[in-house]
Amino acid sequence: MCGLVGIAISSKFGFSKPGISTFEQMLYIDSLRGEDATGVTCISKYGDVDGFKEANNAFFSLSTKEWSDLSIKALREGRVLLGHNRKKTIGTNKDENAHPFIIDSRYVFMHNGTLYNHKQLADTEVDSHALGIHLTKCNGDKAKLEEALGNVHGAYACIWY
Repeated sequence: MCGLVGIAISSKFGFSKPGISTFEQMLYIDSLRGEDATGVTCISKYGDVDGFKEANNAFFSLSTKEWSDLSIKALREGRVLLGHNRKKTIGTNKDENAHPFIIDSRYVFMHNGTLYNHKQLADTEVDSHALGIHLTKCNGDKAKLEEALGNVHGAYACIWY
């Protein structure tokens, strides 16, 4: 199974350096839940979403230019940092199968768990991507979400923005 981490702040000035360091430590420790891929999303005080994902473990992913650039953005205007460490259970280990999944250019989706009917939810290689697509079709309608979740067979914990 995978690992999910997140940190949110109320400051209107972005994260502090200790806050960024705390997030990095959370993602490193969480890699015990999955070393196949790592993804990070930053949500700014303006609601903008930025991030990266790659089929690599957290130690290497947090040493990249992508993380360096994203952490600078988080220092300036970040409000939320979300991280995912993937343990591949379904689908091959490649960058596009890492989390987060951006769906309809509106939703950020990360998932921990294994689904047994993901091809019935959406025709994707990875069950997490299928679940994200399936839930996104509900457009936040609570009744539709309850019905949609009733059609999901397996284990799931999600971060959905």
